Amino acid sequence: MSLKWIRRDKSAGKEKNDTFWNYTESKEDLEKIFQPGGGLKCIYKHSTTCGICLMAIRQVERVMHQIKEDVEFYYIDVKKDRPVSQEVAEITGIQHESPQILILKEGEVFWHASHHAIREDKLKDVFRELVPGNSPEPTA
Repeated sequence: MSLKWIRRDKSAGKEKNDTFWNYTESKEDLEKIFQPGGGLKCIYKHSTTCGICLMAIRQVERVMHQIKEDVEFYYIDVKKDRPVSQEVAEITGIQHESPQILILKEGEVFWHASHHAIREDKLKDVFRELVPGNSPEPTA
């Protein structure tokens, strides 16, 4: 299996981010992600050359820190792994966009958003519904 844990660096390596992602790079990886009965999963599609993506991933990671024990987070680099990103669109029937987030419950898309709709407050609302015992703190 080619899922790898990656560590993203912020500020050109000056500040380490302790958020870990499952890096998804093959269609075989997607088969495992979309299996029914797999619990909660979050797929985030990111372009390393997109300013909106940089803002969106920060929103996701703020929430991720609070619920990473309950949700598996997957990262797709849309430039490097374009066929994988397109396969997600084919599987879900949701048009590819970047940045884009899809939250899966039991292998099915429960919620999705793209661009400026990827916001910390919206993510917290969705995860409060899905993870009632370990919900993210409300945005102040």
